[in-house]
Amino acid sequence: MPPRVKLDSAGMLAMLNSAGVRKAVTASANSAAASLVGIEAHDGPVEVIVDEYQTDRPVAGITLAHAGGIGLEGEYGYLTEAATGAGLQVGRRAV
Repeated sequence: MPPRVKLDSAGMLAMLNSAGVRKAVTASANSAAASLVGIEAHDGPVEVIVDEYQTDRPVAGITLAHAGGIGLEGEYGYLTEAATGAGLQVGRRAV
């Protein structure tokens, strides 16, 4: 019979909210965003914004700050490519 394992949920949450994990999340987002420099829309350059925030753990989001940002992502997949290039896993999220 395999040994029983008891997970320490409070300890895992504390680890996920640590400064080290926050720093790693931010570094990954900044790495992905750095590869997006130079994106152009029909009317000029597209600003790339990295937002850091907190849910039950540290989170960072990358935004193409342009009226056509969603269309650019849909047509060219800039964000998906940048994320996978930074070693991040990309998947669908329930809204």
